Amino acid sequence: MKKCLLLTAFLTITILCKSHEYIDSLSSALDTISSDRRKIGFCLNEFFKCSGPTLDECLEFVKMAEEINVNFKNKEAEAGIACCYGYYYQAKKQQDSAILKLSEAVEIYDQFDHENPQQSFAFGQLSVIYLDAGNYDKAVEWVWKAIDFAKSRGDSASVASNFANLANIYEVKEDFELAEFYYGKSAKGIQFCLGHLDQFEFPYDSTLMNNSYAINLGRYGSMLSKNEKHEKALEVLKEADALTIPEYYKMFILQNLAEAYKFSEEYDEALIRIEQSIVLADRLNLAYYALFNQIIRADILARQEKFDQALVLLLKVEDSISVLEHNSLVTEKLYSLLSEVCAGTKDFESAWKYSELKKLESDKTQKTKSEKLISSLQIEFESEEKERKNQLLKQENAFQQKISKIAIASAAGLLIALIIFGFLYRRNKRLKDNLSVRTEELEKSLETNKMLNREIHHRVKNNLQMISGLLELQTAKTENEEALKALNAGKSRVESIALLHQKLYQQQDLTEVDFQNYCQLIIDQMSGLIGEISLQIDLDNQGPYNIDIDQAIPLSLILNELLTNSLKYAFVNKEKGKINVAIRDVKGQHEFVYSDDGHGFSESTRLKNSSLGMSLIKELSRQLKGSVKWETDEGTEFRLSFPKLTLN
Repeated sequence: MKKCLLLTAFLTITILCKSHEYIDSLSSALDTISSDRRKIGFCLNEFFKCSGPTLDECLEFVKMAEEINVNFKNKEAEAGIACCYGYYYQAKKQQDSAILKLSEAVEIYDQFDHENPQQSFAFGQLSVIYLDAGNYDKAVEWVWKAIDFAKSRGDSASVASNFANLANIYEVKEDFELAEFYYGKSAKGIQFCLGHLDQFEFPYDSTLMNNSYAINLGRYGSMLSKNEKHEKALEVLKEADALTIPEYYKMFILQNLAEAYKFSEEYDEALIRIEQSIVLADRLNLAYYALFNQIIRADILARQEKFDQALVLLLKVEDSISVLEHNSLVTEKLYSLLSEVCAGTKDFESAWKYSELKKLESDKTQKTKSEKLISSLQIEFESEEKERKNQLLKQENAFQQKISKIAIASAAGLLIALIIFGFLYRRNKRLKDNLSVRTEELEKSLETNKMLNREIHHRVKNNLQMISGLLELQTAKTENEEALKALNAGKSRVESIALLHQKLYQQQDLTEVDFQNYCQLIIDQMSGLIGEISLQIDLDNQGPYNIDIDQAIPLSLILNELLTNSLKYAFVNKEKGKINVAIRDVKGQHEFVYSDDGHGFSESTRLKNSSLGMSLIKELSRQLKGSVKWETDEGTEFRLSFPKLTLN
């Protein structure tokens, strides 16, 4: 069974392009196989040899295997079929269905006391799907499961293949140092396997491995090119281009090579390669990739300042792209390039229009990423819930089996029957208690959406802290005083927003925040800016005061700017000072009051002040639909009144 269902290490980058005639011939060959076990293995292996253009046609092999297994009823075959469907759904971007099918396969494999080579493939594909959904932690977890599994079986080729998947994860996370390290390990691993095919226990296909090597080099070279390591990128991609591989994959190698030449400013070589890629896309009838290559071609022309030629190409792409499956990333690239080219031709009105369209597509892309992440988290939760239900079902089945045995034994006598009855009563009571606990657990699952939202706030907080850290690193490398001030101000604003998201994921209510407590956190955070002055900051603490989350963010930024301004200017040449902060309800509205006893400034000076901080305070107050009043007679007082938000 293991040999019949054995999948090679490179199922994720399948190679052989097939015609209708070839698929028909394979269907005929299936009739010559007598064993159901061998027929299923034949069908599944042939499906995994199909490439992108023929994947829909080759799905017939999986359906044939499924029909055969209706009577054969083999669990390992069932898992292999689930793997095939998972791979198919992943290729078709139906991520929810792909995760469910691959999880089903993993669940079946876990039931056996022996290992199946397809388990490594299932692990690897789950990693690819979670990466596409933006769930990097789960992606890394599954790819390491695949690597460890392959290592335990001595499957060197699968280890090398999954190192490429790990490198891709780090590339998406923009950790290019680790990405380059694992791409290099993957390439060396596959190259070693190619040179020692006769020494391995596994029946590796040399053609598949050669093509896998080329595809891996293509991904490696593309990453190096984007990371501005142009000389090494060209070296790697030229090696991939020299290999003999099918046209479907040759198209992508040429596309990556064209991009590398473009980044190296070797535009003539870049045009030659992208035109070759376009020819292959047309020959394979892949309209989507042909149009995408035309965008790259236009980009090369634009870099040569041949704006008119580039504009003609891009307008043709714009006219044609609507008939294809929508892809926000590709459309975003198209509009971005159209904006640049129109600016190059001095058509600034069109440049602005395409810039706005690009922003819309960018928003769609971010929304899609968020939806994918939430969907993957939901599926992950549902899988765990399913596992709990399966455990409960196993307990119920075990209980039923015990009842049957007890019923047979009851014929031994009334005394035994009474003992058994008491035993059953106690066991039944415990079962009901267990079912009651399970019911409560299911009711708690209704709170899942809150958990997901809280997780998102947690991730937003982490990302903002990462941005703050990057700004901190930048300040260490910046000597210009004005630039340092700007970086520190930006860091302070980012940290204020991060604090708010930290509070949100730590509390139950995700719609409102206790602004009194939040003000104290901001004040504590900025205490490092106080310097040598003896400063007293009083918060009008009359108990919790909740405001809507949509109003808390702009109000926190206003507080941040006011504190920064006071600490920088209000107490110059003073030994001590005092700041008061208060927020209260006044006639059904929020009233925020901030004051210090510093030097103050005249109204005319404030109006003339065009600093970013003052501009931010003005714009954020307008965003809150509030009215602002300044008092500068003795120190400075800022009073902001704004309406409360009404929750639906």
